[in-house]
Amino acid sequence: MSLADNMRAAFAPLRDQLAEAAAPLIAQVRSNRRLAIALALIPVIVWGYLIIVGQQWVDDALARVGRAREEAMRLEKIAGDAAWSRRAREADTRRIELEGRMWRIETEGLARAEFQEWLLATSRKAGIGRPQVRLEATPESDAQRQAGYRALNASLSGDFAPETLQAFLAAIANEKRLVVISSMRIQRQPLPRIDMVLTAYGLPAAAMPAAAPPPAPAAAAAAPPAGAAVIGQGIPPDVAAKLLNAPAAPAVPGAAPRAP
Repeated sequence: MSLADNMRAAFAPLRDQLAEAAAPLIAQVRSNRRLAIALALIPVIVWGYLIIVGQQWVDDALARVGRAREEAMRLEKIAGDAAWSRRAREADTRRIELEGRMWRIETEGLARAEFQEWLLATSRKAGIGRPQVRLEATPESDAQRQAGYRALNASLSGDFAPETLQAFLAAIANEKRLVVISSMRIQRQPLPRIDMVLTAYGLPAAAMPAAAPPPAPAAAAAAPPAGAAVIGQGIPPDVAAKLLNAPAAPAVPGAAPRAP
């Protein structure tokens, strides 16, 4: 007796049981035409659904391939564009130049103290009377954390005079390290005062670019024209002209003389 005969003999009782269980259903299908049609439509519905799903999957795959091909062609065009390469080199040169102007930050406390001392010394040298410098808290943003730089904010207030303001702005313009005037407010009464917020940008000492060799001695550079320090520091030209050409504030009776 072969293996196939043994298997048929083993499954014969199960086959008979299934046939007995299916006999009433088969008889009902033969007697009920609607049920027979419904059972016949089930495979057709399943087959149609599979065709629709498969076609949608194929369309999505073709769309992804098309987008990938367009992106590859765009990147290939950008890579072969000489102007893009030139702009990338210019941006890299500009980045290195700006990083070279950053303040060197050994520690946060030392950098803040150095910025405060520089503001006091520069304002006094420019002739601003009774200068006061207050360091402000500077929360680190996500952009600063990703780029690795730090922003140091400080507010400066003192007596206002057009000539001292021009000298102070000229000192900022000639400073090698990056200092930006974020805001400025001038008060005329009762005493002429000026308040401004300044921001210094710095990099950790380990991230600073290597120092370039000292240049050869050259002739003394010409002094910048009047108003050049004001324009370009975030102050509109018309406001700068009014500030630089404003007459000296009249003395207030009973006011203490301004310190030199």
